[in-house]
Amino acid sequence: MSEIHSYINEYIIAPIVQVAGNDGEQLGTMSAKDALLLAQSKKLDLVQITYKSDPIVCRIMDYNKFLGEKSIPRKTKNPGFKIKKGAE
Repeated sequence: MSEIHSYINEYIIAPIVQVAGNDGEQLGTMSAKDALLLAQSKKLDLVQITYKSDPIVCRIMDYNKFLGEKSIPRKTKNPGFKIKKGAE
């Protein structure tokens, strides 16, 4: 399994970031410092989502919960597909 690497909180080095809230709401463009203060006021983390956009996109979220969701294997894309146990 590959490890997940993201810049979070004070490790985000971009001066200006586009911020999305925990529910996906667009909060606008602001300094990384202001975005971090906003995340901390909500007791959440500021997580860098994109690396090549200008400005980079960050999301306010619970990073530990995010890591937990990434470690859970996804179900099959076809919900009607069932695996039979043994041939009859």
